[in-house]
Amino acid sequence: MDVLLDEDSGTETVRSSVEIFFFGVRVRSDGKTGFAALRALRREHPVLFHCLYTYLSAMSLFLALVVAVTVGG
Repeated sequence: MDVLLDEDSGTETVRSSVEIFFFGVRVRSDGKTGFAALRALRREHPVLFHCLYTYLSAMSLFLALVVAVTVGG
């Protein structure tokens, strides 16, 4: 067991955070923000990244639907 713990002591911990608001997202990963953080998040946490862009796609579709209903009638 000590051998396994000694092997893991050299790895760095990567901290990632995703804050989801109703009309936006703030991503921080590995000390970076913006698109650099999205690239790091995609590399380190692919499932979370897929959930994030699915959420953003659904919100943009919802916003387009609201605008279409408002303008159309």
